[in-house]
Amino acid sequence: MTAIASLAVHRARSLLTMLGIVMGVAAVITTVALGNGAADVMDRFVAGVGVNMLLVFPGRAGQGQRSASLTLADAEALRHGVFISKVVPETYGGARLVCRARSWSTNVQGTTPDTLDVREWRIAEGRMFTPAEMTSAVCVLGATVARNLGLSAHGAVGTMVRVKNTPFRVIGVMRPKGPTPWGYDQDDIVLVPLVTAQRRLFRSGNALSRITLKAAGREYLAEATAEARAVLRQRHRLTKGDDFVMYDMTAALENAARSTHIMRLLLGATAFVSLLVGGIGIMNIMLVSVSERTREIGIRMAVGARPWDVRRQFLTEAAVLSGVGGGLGVICGAALSRALTGLFGWPTIVSAGAALAAAGGAALVGVAFGFWPAWKASALNPIDALRSE
Repeated sequence: MTAIASLAVHRARSLLTMLGIVMGVAAVITTVALGNGAADVMDRFVAGVGVNMLLVFPGRAGQGQRSASLTLADAEALRHGVFISKVVPETYGGARLVCRARSWSTNVQGTTPDTLDVREWRIAEGRMFTPAEMTSAVCVLGATVARNLGLSAHGAVGTMVRVKNTPFRVIGVMRPKGPTPWGYDQDDIVLVPLVTAQRRLFRSGNALSRITLKAAGREYLAEATAEARAVLRQRHRLTKGDDFVMYDMTAALENAARSTHIMRLLLGATAFVSLLVGGIGIMNIMLVSVSERTREIGIRMAVGARPWDVRRQFLTEAAVLSGVGGGLGVICGAALSRALTGLFGWPTIVSAGAALAAAGGAALVGVAFGFWPAWKASALNPIDALRSE
């Protein structure tokens, strides 16, 4: 009670001292919430994309040579791979869609029905086109495209849209997948049968923009990569470099996760520095308090107070300042995290563990930085303290 009464005498100074702790804890809570939100987005993206996916693009056979091509024959050859479970030949390009009085520019992808299994995608309404419809003018819309064309989640099936002035009948709408960690909207897409896209939209013949492979399992991704490379090199009669480019989605996701981890460490270090600054503020104010209350300390010692009693009083004051500041910091950090999500759309997740750790860390910082002033007060000579003015 003596410690709390002493703090109440200088309310304004106590509040300003707590401000540093409040800001430090709020910074910790906010940065951890941002990091948790980024990690959650990454986890959902991994679950949606599938990590056992391999992308093959046309490349160049060598410097100064023309661009190579991937063909349907290449895709068919890859289907015989032991470690490859699915092969999806694809061609794509930009196009403007028109539906009634609305239009929308998007990415049109000619593909096969297996793309839903490879990309772990689901249909929200309607159905996917079948192998028997590979030459038909039918399409499946991504959620973003359906929304921007004014087609509701239930009622888009059967609607006619024009793609590059070619009429297509909508037979399905896909479930939303959201953006990738790199900001690409996965739902801003239209799927059409591969042969239809090659013949009627892009006039690409048998050339493919990409071949997407699904390994038999995540543990077989390296084997599937080596197998696909060997098949394509043999078919293209290569002796030196590759005339194609292969991307392992696992490597890309690991790089993104590493970047997220580094960002969390940097933000956490910045927040920790803020908390240390708050602790230094407590130490400075407590030293000032010791100087101002030297005579009071002398009187307490003269009437029987032990050095430990004086030390405990000042440590209690430091603990109260840091503890109350930590509690207010948790509230402010949670409110700031919610505000960031509401104002900027940044994903944030405030965890109870982080809040308890931040509040406990603030209390420890306060006591640690308050120990020196408390020890200095308890080490005063009572006679010298009584002589001070």
